[in-house]
Amino acid sequence: MKNVILDLENTLRSFQQEYARSEARIKAAAEINYSEPVEVILRAKKNRELPGIYGTIAELGKVDKKYSVALEIAAGARMQSVVVDSDEDAARAISYLKERRLGRVTFLPLNKMEKMQSISRKEKEGIIDYAINLVDYDKRFTSAFWYVFRDTIVTDDLMTARKLMGGKRLVTLEGELIEKAGAMTGGTIKSKLSFASGEEENLKRIAEQITEYGGRHRSAAGKLEKLDEHIAQLKSESSNFDNEITKQQMLLEEIKSRGTRLNELIEVRRNELRAIDVERAEIKKKMDWIEGSKRTQDEQINALVQETREIEELLKGSEVPELSSKASKIEEEIHRIEGRLRDIEAGINAINLDKKYAQAKIDETKERLAGLDNKKSVLREKINSQGEQIKALESELGVRNIKEKELGGELVELQNRRSHVQKEERSLKDRLDEVQRLANEMERSLVALNSTRDALSDQIIALDNEIAELGLNRNEEVPSSESIASRIGALMRAMEKLEPVNMRAIEEYDEVEKRQKDLKSRRDTLFHEREEIILRIKKCEEMKKEAFLTTFKEVNEQFKQVFAELSDGSGELFLENPDDPFSGGMTIKAKPSEKTLQRLEAMSGGEKSLTALSLLFAIQQFRPAPFYAFDEIDMFLDGVNAEKVARRIQKASSNAQFIVVSLRKPMIEAAKRTIGVTMQENNISSITGIMLN
Repeated sequence: MKNVILDLENTLRSFQQEYARSEARIKAAAEINYSEPVEVILRAKKNRELPGIYGTIAELGKVDKKYSVALEIAAGARMQSVVVDSDEDAARAISYLKERRLGRVTFLPLNKMEKMQSISRKEKEGIIDYAINLVDYDKRFTSAFWYVFRDTIVTDDLMTARKLMGGKRLVTLEGELIEKAGAMTGGTIKSKLSFASGEEENLKRIAEQITEYGGRHRSAAGKLEKLDEHIAQLKSESSNFDNEITKQQMLLEEIKSRGTRLNELIEVRRNELRAIDVERAEIKKKMDWIEGSKRTQDEQINALVQETREIEELLKGSEVPELSSKASKIEEEIHRIEGRLRDIEAGINAINLDKKYAQAKIDETKERLAGLDNKKSVLREKINSQGEQIKALESELGVRNIKEKELGGELVELQNRRSHVQKEERSLKDRLDEVQRLANEMERSLVALNSTRDALSDQIIALDNEIAELGLNRNEEVPSSESIASRIGALMRAMEKLEPVNMRAIEEYDEVEKRQKDLKSRRDTLFHEREEIILRIKKCEEMKKEAFLTTFKEVNEQFKQVFAELSDGSGELFLENPDDPFSGGMTIKAKPSEKTLQRLEAMSGGEKSLTALSLLFAIQQFRPAPFYAFDEIDMFLDGVNAEKVARRIQKASSNAQFIVVSLRKPMIEAAKRTIGVTMQENNISSITGIMLN
């Protein structure tokens, strides 16, 4: 889709360039400088004063750009010839020029012009064609263009024309002209007349194509935007799924590593259990041997006790007490061995419990691994479904492209309808021009009627005076029929002199007078409003100038202080035109510490930064904004100046909030809060924030 949009943009750009070139050629062709008499005739035609005029040869003919020079030279002064419908129209136009003493014009009446003769095409190297065949014109004007070009032949260059000299009128593409008699004309060309370039239809065609491709481009861009949004959404979801899968895989790896550690621990415990079992078996053997020994010793003890009793009775005062103590020691040793045996059995029971607990943990871990495998398969299925959805969207996009092509056909039909409507609009404009012409004629008739009314009023006054001089009375007897007839004849002749008479002149006069009064009232209102607007504009200009100068003075004072604070130097703002500050610019005169006054271009990067920051802080000091964002403004500053700027921002932060992107230590130390942003692996940003005292 992006390639399609790129192709549409390139095509649209080429059409726009071609449109600009065609429009420029049309404007150049429209700026034709005719002689004054021809201009007068064309204006009369435009004002509908002279009927039957079609236009000049230059207007009626259209030529290709590469043939324009040759054809303009071939036509020569005849390009100003005016084509008319008949010799009567030509005679009327000539009389029009004579009456006004405007000069001479050549007219070409189509009803009297010589018909075009048959000419055969010259098939020879270097010959292009007859000049008349290279001009595009209405077939009605064939005889006029035959008069202009006759059998003139257009050739590639002067060398070809020289080979064909003799009995032929020749013209080259560069403008060299060879007459039939052999006269040769050439050199530089300073013609002010040119044929129409035939670009108007091309311009309409290009405009339609621009409209068509513009619509297609907007449609494709909209679809691409929607598709990009959808793809971005899918990518976001896919990224979330990948992150989730990564997390689950990491958790799975962790569980696997924990399982490995548990297996190792279980194996260790098993080895310990095996060792304990071996030791227990040995202890059991020892215990069995001890039991046997104990039984043997018990038997011996019993025997000895019996013997002791017998001997005690028989041998009193012998070593029997000593033997008794030995027997007690032996019994104590037996009890100790039994206690140790019980401890060993308790250790075996504890190891068995640890083994059961570890086995339970292993089973739980296996269940979690199985659940994670199921979740992983579900996520895989979801990713596959998303891929199928993307394929469905691509197929839908193909269907929409087909629909777009169908809509392109409808767009062409609508453009044709638009052309038809434009033609109707031009027809209506022509009718409107006709109505305006009739209105002008009516105004002229109204003036004539006013003159007639004034004349009749004068006649009435004269007749009243005549009656008074003759001593007649209007109430007297009617004069004789002969006198009345003679009087009527005189009046008829006077009326004939006043013809034509518009019988609705008085009503039209009243209407025009009423409209004139209305227009005068509206004009007075507009004049009054204009005066008020001019006064308001002047007042606004004065207020604007006053506000600007007040602000400028305050900012200038703040600039002096801030610049002195940051650079230990002196700086000031100057207006190029203090009387009219908006007609000139503003100049900053800055002189850093221990430096001469220099141009801005001669300053170092740090000095330029300090000057710009001084102006910014001066404006901020005069009228603080609630929020400022600076991006590495201390990049070109040394450590001392960076510390000064940091203190200035810290001082100004009481009236506004500052967010500064910086890598410099003084700026970081002066900040209330510091946020660090670093790029980790996989293009993941890591953000760290700290609060500084």
